[in-house]
Amino acid sequence: MSAVRVFIADDHHALQEGVRAIIEQQPGWKVCGTAATGREAVESARNLSPDIVVLDLVMPELSGLEVLRRIKRFLPKPKFSFLPPF
Repeated sequence: MSAVRVFIADDHHALQEGVRAIIEQQPGWKVCGTAATGREAVESARNLSPDIVVLDLVMPELSGLEVLRRIKRFLPKPKFSFLPPF
């Protein structure tokens, strides 16, 4: 069985690392990439094809909702989860 590939997009590095630590404690789950801006998230997700995308709602360049819309255009498969705003 292949690992569940999770992509994290958040402009706060400490939050990215905390979410990564939690995800990678789950057997069979791995973080396949991260991004700090909305545009970077869209491009990286296109290249990485994750199973799950964890998004911040408020990021530089594109909002989390706009990132979701754009990723869904070319990757209909991933599930999405949003991080609460701080």
